[in-house]
Amino acid sequence: VSQALTPVEASPIEEELSVGPLPSAEEAEVSLGPGPGPWLPGESPKGSKKTLKRRWPSSPASPKALLQEVAEPPPQFVLDARDRVRSRMADAQTEKLAAGERPARVAIVGAGPVGLWVAVLLAREHARLFLTTAGFRISRPPLAPIINVFERRTDGGGWGSRRVVLAMSQASQDLLNAHLLSEREHFARHCFAPACSINLIESTLREEFEKYAAAGFGSIQLGNGIDEPEALIADHDVVFVATGRHWPGDEWRRGWGMPVSVGRTEESLIVKFTLESSPDLARVLSEVRGALGRFESPGQPTYILRPGPCEEQGWLWILGLAPEVLSRARAALDSLKEQQDVLREMQAQAQDSEPAKAGQDTPQQPAGLAGLSFASFRMMWAGVTSTNTFGGAPTKKGSSRSSNFAGPKAALAYLDKQLRPLGVSPRISIASYWHSEEVVQRVERADGSAGWIVLVGDAACGKPFYLGSNLNGHFQDAMALLAAPWTRWASAAQEAVQYRGEEHSKREAAPEGAVPFKRYLAEYRKRVDGIGFRSPAAKDSGSKKHGSSH
Repeated sequence: VSQALTPVEASPIEEELSVGPLPSAEEAEVSLGPGPGPWLPGESPKGSKKTLKRRWPSSPASPKALLQEVAEPPPQFVLDARDRVRSRMADAQTEKLAAGERPARVAIVGAGPVGLWVAVLLAREHARLFLTTAGFRISRPPLAPIINVFERRTDGGGWGSRRVVLAMSQASQDLLNAHLLSEREHFARHCFAPACSINLIESTLREEFEKYAAAGFGSIQLGNGIDEPEALIADHDVVFVATGRHWPGDEWRRGWGMPVSVGRTEESLIVKFTLESSPDLARVLSEVRGALGRFESPGQPTYILRPGPCEEQGWLWILGLAPEVLSRARAALDSLKEQQDVLREMQAQAQDSEPAKAGQDTPQQPAGLAGLSFASFRMMWAGVTSTNTFGGAPTKKGSSRSSNFAGPKAALAYLDKQLRPLGVSPRISIASYWHSEEVVQRVERADGSAGWIVLVGDAACGKPFYLGSNLNGHFQDAMALLAAPWTRWASAAQEAVQYRGEEHSKREAAPEGAVPFKRYLAEYRKRVDGIGFRSPAAKDSGSKKHGSSH
């Protein structure tokens, strides 16, 4: 205190105080000593009190001077935290539920890659993410949609058991990683390209959505099959159908105005092969995949090599085979299957009977064939095109029909030489383009409000599997679903009701509540107007009626 009252010539900090009557000079000298002190007279306001200016020296003993001299600017993380708190407080004021407002309720039928991707997209778009020392903390704002995923399969009953390998583009990998969280970053670093198992995608997306479900965004219900998607409209505003091409069935689709149209279709011979593991196998497969193009010529088949569940397995698609070749191959495969069934029955009878006598022969598979699996590509081709397999007249050499059978031999011989397969298994498959004529339908509820049924993924459209572009396109198309008015669903729906009850000119734009999936529809139309989905005649006639019902 004595140091604080000692007169100094340092720059003082002046603070105005309201005190009592101003003491006289004599009293000041007696009480504070001669010389300039810490009290200086200032202007006296009206009233009985006088205003004095207290002089505080910049001394370490002064509490106020000590705080100003010692304190440093707060660290940047403190400033950032302060800004986040202020931002959250401001957002909390704006996000309070207004009268009549409520979050949108979303149901997704199907927990496959597309269904889970839509769930993750909607949750991530509306979630609040806070990075803590333990990782990200997820918070759900009041107007964020509530998302429930329904799946017929269970963990032990089919879900996660598919061994399908999908071709993934680098763009799809980047898109997925940009919307997935890692431990300390707002994006992930998963490796999906150039190919990965469908189980990897499903398990990754399920794990991601369960983080949001734990934060109150909804639920995932395995073992809960939905027979009629419209049954969910009573408790949900939007029902996304992400079940695949063959469900719902044709009858349901026709009843709801969503029939499937099949575009370009062709039969193909698919050959599954197994290779011996090798350090150079990836390089060899890449070289073979590029070299197969040299065997293609007018009137000859096209060869497409697709990856399998592991590096040692894959598929060879042979497209453009002549009808007589496919017919013979189909009959040969049926005949071989019958032989296999007979041999299996004979083996079962031999095992059930008394032990075989010494030297007695047991039924064996034909040479080179074990369960419709051949030892090489050339043996496979000979087996499925040979007239001896099921009978028939041989083809004359030099004829055009003969070239149809002999053409693939060079390509298959090359594959045998380069890949040296352990076994190949053929089958006939139909490859086609398909699309639903409608993908969005408005459903009237009993109370007069509206719900929506939206088809996504293979339920909406698809291309032949060998092209490897289906899932990549579905992931990209789903991004357009974010344009719907999710955070103002109730008010947008009310605007739509008012709009429908009034007369409007054709040029007047409808409110977004009346066409909430307008952007998704636009992207869908672009995709199905491409080559293969429609024949030229169907494209011209169908362009007028193609669209959604609102």
